[in-house]
Amino acid sequence: MKMPGQFLQKVRRYLPYLAAAAAAAALVAAVVMALVRIERSGTAEESIDTSAYGGDLTNSFSKTDFTQDENGILHYTGADPYISGTYGIDVSEHQNSIDWVKVAAAGVKFAMIRVGRRGTTSGGLAVDKYYEENVRGAVQNGIEAGVYFYSQAVSVAEAEEEAAFVLEQIAGKKITGPVAVDMEPAESDSGRTKNVTTDVFTQCALRFCTIIREAGYTPMIYGYNRTFSEMLDMSRTGNYATWIADYSNPVSYPYVFGMWQYSDKGSVDGIGGRVDLDIRIMP
Repeated sequence: MKMPGQFLQKVRRYLPYLAAAAAAAALVAAVVMALVRIERSGTAEESIDTSAYGGDLTNSFSKTDFTQDENGILHYTGADPYISGTYGIDVSEHQNSIDWVKVAAAGVKFAMIRVGRRGTTSGGLAVDKYYEENVRGAVQNGIEAGVYFYSQAVSVAEAEEEAAFVLEQIAGKKITGPVAVDMEPAESDSGRTKNVTTDVFTQCALRFCTIIREAGYTPMIYGYNRTFSEMLDMSRTGNYATWIADYSNPVSYPYVFGMWQYSDKGSVDGIGGRVDLDIRIMP
């Protein structure tokens, strides 16, 4: 059966609009499914199997397990075959535009890219200005991309909002590294998290990580020693992968950790100014 010529012309005319509508519908469906997972998952605290550590969550590294080269890059030189020791960085809009071709040539294997943040006073959510550019540049140059979100949640509901925000931003992107929640002490006495209790901080971290894991990503908690000694109850969160910021060697953090930010004064070709340097411990 032959189709009338005018009809075929109309079909061709509307094809781009139909394709755009289909793409938009797919994005909406992804966000809806994420929200459904959030609703269904409840607030129960879940633990992760620690058999990879033999059930022991104690940090057993010594200073001789790591060496630092002339460029300030830390290398794992210990005997444990299960330690990754992969070289990475973490970046945000503070580094401005990055030449990812040069970064890859410098040997960087993974990058933790800030996806966004919550305001410390207003509490508004915002995407990092260079998030899209950084993810695209890292992935196109063979660098594994993970993301982190600077949290200022003061309730479990806000932690859920942050997790949903992150999932919306990373949908459709090649995020194969961890998805971390950045939890740091209040920046000032006027900070909105100043009076949040350890129990609430802990509930927020668990809720964020549970939602991220149920969405199919690897959750992680970033922080300083103070984060894990004062803000969070490690008896409840310790089984989630930890990304510790500690600039001493051996690292003073007493528990096992999945990633270590060992310097905030790194220099990497392709990045203007200083950048945080990381080493991945988990495979």
